[in-house]
Amino acid sequence: VRQVRPDYPTRALYAELEGTVYLKVWVTADGRVKQTVVQHSDNHVFDEAAQIAAMKWEFTPALSKNRPVDAWVPVPIRFTLKKV
Repeated sequence: VRQVRPDYPTRALYAELEGTVYLKVWVTADGRVKQTVVQHSDNHVFDEAAQIAAMKWEFTPALSKNRPVDAWVPVPIRFTLKKV
């Protein structure tokens, strides 16, 4: 429903690093993020920024028997530099 772009870590920006953080996100029955866990990361410099951004996201909740339920959702967050 709503995604917030992560801040690009300054250290990664100056080093011209790119990568993806694969999160597992706990989404509550009201669509809010309760917890994030890093499953895998191409470069750990991005982990914190990815988790901070994901905590601000909102989702359409999962359904079980037509009722909203809490659920873990896999979320990849890619960090790329814009090339000019």
